[in-house]
This record gives sequence, C-alpha cells and structure tokens, in this order.
Amino acid sequence: MKLKTVIILACCLFGLTVQADEGMWMPGSLNKQTRRAMKELGLQLSADKLYSSKRPSLKDAVVSFGGFCSGVVVSDDGLVFTNHHCGFSSIQQHSSVEHDYLKNGFVARSLSEELPNPELYVRFLLRQEDVTKRVLSAVSPGMDEAERTSAVDSVRLAIGEEVSRKDSTLTGIVDAYYGGNEFWLSVYRDYNDVRLVFAPPSSVGKFGWDTDNWVWPRHTGDFCVFRIYAGKDNRPADYSPDNVPYHPPYVAPISLDGYREGSFCMTMGYPGSTERYLSSFGIEEMMNTSNQAQIDVRGIKQAIWKREMERSDTIRIKYAAKYDESSNYWKNSIGVNRAIKRLRVPDKKRMLEKELRGWIQQTPAEREKLLHLFSDLELNYKARREATRAMAYFAESFLNGPELIQLALSILNFDFGGEEKSITANMKAIADKYARMDLNIDKEVFTALLKEYRSKVDSVYLPEVYRTIAAEYGGNEQAYTDTLYARSQLTTPRGLKRFLERDITYQLLEDPAITLSIDLITKAFEMNMQTQQPSGEIER
Repeated sequence: MKLKTVIILACCLFGLTVQADEGMWMPGSLNKQTRRAMKELGLQLSADKLYSSKRPSLKDAVVSFGGFCSGVVVSDDGLVFTNHHCGFSSIQQHSSVEHDYLKNGFVARSLSEELPNPELYVRFLLRQEDVTKRVLSAVSPGMDEAERTSAVDSVRLAIGEEVSRKDSTLTGIVDAYYGGNEFWLSVYRDYNDVRLVFAPPSSVGKFGWDTDNWVWPRHTGDFCVFRIYAGKDNRPADYSPDNVPYHPPYVAPISLDGYREGSFCMTMGYPGSTERYLSSFGIEEMMNTSNQAQIDVRGIKQAIWKREMERSDTIRIKYAAKYDESSNYWKNSIGVNRAIKRLRVPDKKRMLEKELRGWIQQTPAEREKLLHLFSDLELNYKARREATRAMAYFAESFLNGPELIQLALSILNFDFGGEEKSITANMKAIADKYARMDLNIDKEVFTALLKEYRSKVDSVYLPEVYRTIAAEYGGNEQAYTDTLYARSQLTTPRGLKRFLERDITYQLLEDPAITLSIDLITKAFEMNMQTQQPSGEIER
C-alpha cells in the first residue's frame, strides 16, 4: 500500500448502545479541542504521553516498519512486533525447500540465531512541525498546477535536506495534507539493522489467505517479531555482527487482561492514503479504473501463479512474497468496490455535494469563485475517463505485470553514476528479482495479460507491440512471447553482465525486451499527456 511518512492517531469508542464516534489526528496537532474530544471518548492517557518531542512518549514505540507497515516496540532490547504479511518478504528470503520458514514458521532461540535483513529498516518519529506558511510562500495566485507543484516540491525538498545536513542520522520529510492546503515536516531516525526473531507458520500467519484478508472479524494470527540492532553507542549502524540490541527510550506495555465492551480503542501508526475527500466523480472513477484494473488483471496473473505454486514447493517459495503483495490490494479492491455499492457511497456523496451547492449559492463571498466547482469537476473527470481507465489497465498489465518487463525497465532506469551503496542495493534488488522468477510462468503471464489488456481498452490505447503481433505473428500473442523470451538476453542475469562488462557484441538498446520497454514507456507518456490538462483542473 501507499504509505504516508507520518504517524496518525485514529480513535473509536464502541459503547453498550453500539454507537461509535471517531477521529483521525496527527500527533503534532493535538490541540485543546482534539484532546478534549479524545478524553470524552474515553482516553485516560494525557496527550503528552501520546506525543512529545521533548520527552519519551508512545510515539517513540510506534514505528514505520520498512516504509510500508507499522510496528510497535515492546521490549527494552528492541523487539518490534509487526504484521505477518509485513514481514512476509523477509521470511520468504530466508526460506528454502530444506528450511521452509514460510510453511513451518521460524524461531530464534538466541540472539546469534536471529536472521539479518539488509533491505529492512525501522523508522522512529522524533518530532513534527507545521511548515505550511513556509511552503506556500513559494506559491503565487497566477501559477497553474504544474508551476505550483514545482514550487512547492522545491521548498519541501529544501526543508527536508536541512534536517539531514544538521544530523546525517536524521531524515526530514514534508508531506502534503488536505489537497495541498497544509504541509507538515516529520523528522525521523532510521535503524538499518533489523533481524527476524519469530514468525508463525503460514497455517497461523496466513490462516484463511485471501478469504480472511480485508474482512472483519479476522481469524488470522497476523503477526511476526523482529529485533532492532544498533551500534554499541545505541545509535544507528549498518549491519555488523558486533551490533547490539537497540535500547528504545519508550516501550509499549503489553496487557494480557483483554478488554471489556465499551473500552476505549485507539490505533496509532502509519496508514496509507485516504480517498475520504474524493467527490462523487472521483469515487466512481476510482471504482472503474484502478480498482477494477487490479481486480481483473491481478486475478488473471495470480491464478497462473497459484496453480504453479500448488504444483511445486520451489515455485511456492519463489513466488510467495510477490503473490502476497499482489493479492493484498486485489482483495482490497474487490471489497472496496462491493462496499461502495452496498453502502451507496456515490449517492451519499451527491447528497453532500447538493448541500454544498446550496451553501455556495447562499454565500456571496464564495459564489463567484465556486459557482462552477461541480460542473468543472464533472467535465474534467469525463474528459480523462477513457485515458485514465486505459492507464490503470496499462500499469497493471505491463508495468506491474511481466517480470521481464520490470527487469528491463529497472535496467533502463539504473543510475550507474550513483553512490556506491545505492548501486550495490539496486544491483542486489535486480539479482533478487532474477532469483525469484520462473521464465515459463512469466511467459504465460505475459501472454495472458497481452490478451487481457487488448480486451479492456479501445484500440487507440494499444502500444506498438500489438501492430507487431498482428503483422509478424498473425495476431498470435503466444508466438510473439515465445520469440521475445527466446531472443532477449535479459531473461537471465547474463545479458546484464555482458552489458556491464562492456561486451561489444551485445547492444543493450537493441535487446527486444529493452525495445519493447521503450515502446511501452512512449505509450504511457502519450496517455499521460492526454490526461494532463483535465488532471490539472481536477487538482486545482
């Protein structure tokens, strides 16, 4: 999921009358009104026990895990709990047919048995600061959306870099909220030595698999345990056998007493993005574009993967993490679309918009500026409808589809002039992708997705490869993919190795996987240009 790099509080209270109230707050903006509301809901902790930039508080125990999940520190020796699905990729990387930790689980019975995960980090929030005035000082009324975005991004980047210049162990990130009306700086410290301590077997951690995912109540034992390590000075340090368990300033206490009906309930963590503020037009677009594309395309891809995973333990281990990642939001999209229809969300949005129209008409100070708000939104969503839908299917079918294309795009975009640490990490990521790919499976997926994309979009959105398939292969997608995978040198690491070693007999840009990728990038750019004007108007 897409994550905001900020910590969020969300509260709900289920009383005996089965009523609920809710709120969602950034810890750095807990004003008197918010604190009073949370206290009335049942919170017994003081606000500074939740968040304080000056003394240890609960925010010091709630972490961003790997940049894609939340976690909580539960011991003085750096134990951190997160979801099983959040640690799934790490568990998979340590698994083999001989040591099948995915199937059987894993437990380290001593510190020396804990398994390092070089790609993982744990991020602690140190403080938040409202920098809205500084960011928006770069914006002038005459700017269009592209100019506004450029100006805002440059200031956001500068503010973040100021943090790192003062302390290289810190990361500063400025996020936008409420459609770019507020901007907050969050300052973090990252710990890069994170080791696997415990994972339940998949019969517990994945109980119910997709059936149990994104539903309530859940029956999954969806947890695993890692440990954060640091240098002997308790500061961040890259992995080393000499590192020691990290000692956090605050540990979340664990109670085994359970809860009673009517108990106050609060979550604190790093959520994904929200569509809460979308208009009725935006909700309908989301349903019919990104959500439906994920449902259709991932459903086809995952069916092929799952069939082969059930036939072979080797394939099951190779494909487990990417199947898990893909199916997570496939299932989410199915549930969201069903819920939107069942709860009649677009109708409720239209009722709210009708009220807002009435307010605009009755408010002279706003009438001239906002009179055409909804007609403009409707026209611009309509103007980009077909291209946006095609782009959603394009992204799922090609950019997030065949792994050969993903590899070719990674190689095309590789920064060979970057820092040595970054180059090493990126090369390892490419090597890992090769290690987790089966060519026959990938070829079958590619063939199926070529057919699926063509069936879902207008012919104007077909990239050049479809003309090649029609002209040279008689419209036979299977014949095309057979030839592509036979001719490309990038189906194995050997092609990349030849390029890096400057083998003059191999021209990377003439490799058929690379030429196809350039064709796809060109088409993606063309479709994006079609949506640029209406998208800018919607953003405005």
